[in-house]
Amino acid sequence: MRSYAVRRTRGRASGEDGLMPRYPNVFVPVSDGKPIGEIIERADKAMKRAGVSSAKRCDFRAGVPRQYALAVDYIREFCETD
Repeated sequence: MRSYAVRRTRGRASGEDGLMPRYPNVFVPVSDGKPIGEIIERADKAMKRAGVSSAKRCDFRAGVPRQYALAVDYIREFCETD
């Protein structure tokens, strides 16, 4: 069994594998190799279902990098992923 040390960083809990996402109740699959545009749409729909405001979703979409790996890392800052 793996244990994780938790520490506070900028007001958010963080574990061994990085910061917890801003919306931990929002799950977005990212490991299926789909185009980043489709993954961004998944994230937007999942955040909408979770009650995230349209203004916050718009800010999220505006900040997504266009390079695939950076975009996936960015999505992980906001949503739980596989």
